[in-house]
Amino acid sequence: MTVDTLNGGKLRIEVVGEKQWKVGGVNVIVPNVQATNGVIHAVDGVITAPNG
Repeated sequence: MTVDTLNGGKLRIEVVGEKQWKVGGVNVIVPNVQATNGVIHAVDGVITAPNG
């Protein structure tokens, strides 16, 4: 699946296991951590989107 970025590019989201995700080729290590002002998803790298 791909999602549109704010700069007009596309970012790929992959399901790689039963509870494992990749966003832009980067592993999501800890998803859905509730914070007072939003939700945090810990990743193991820098997510960059291609220019659109």
